[in-house]
Amino acid sequence: MYKFKVSIIMPNKNGMPYLKESVNSVMKQSEGNFQLIVVDGNSTDDSLSYLTSLNDKRLTVIQDFDENGVMESRRKGIMFA
Repeated sequence: MYKFKVSIIMPNKNGMPYLKESVNSVMKQSEGNFQLIVVDGNSTDDSLSYLTSLNDKRLTVIQDFDENGVMESRRKGIMFA
C-alpha cells in the first residue's frame, strides 16, 4: 500500500524567490495525502537552505549534483516517488 496518494515532482535550480511561492502553494492544498519532491540542481542561491529549513514530513529534497537538466531531475524525482 502506498503512503501517499499523490507525488508532486518539482525541479529547481536557483529558483528563489519563486520557490517559496511554489512550495507554499503546494503545501496549502486541501488534499493532504501528498508528497512534494523537490530535486535541486546544485543551486547557488538560497534555495537549498530554504528547503532544508522547512519542517514538513510531506517534503523531500533531493540534491542533484550531476546537473543534467530539468528532464533528468524529473526522472530522479519519479524514481524516488
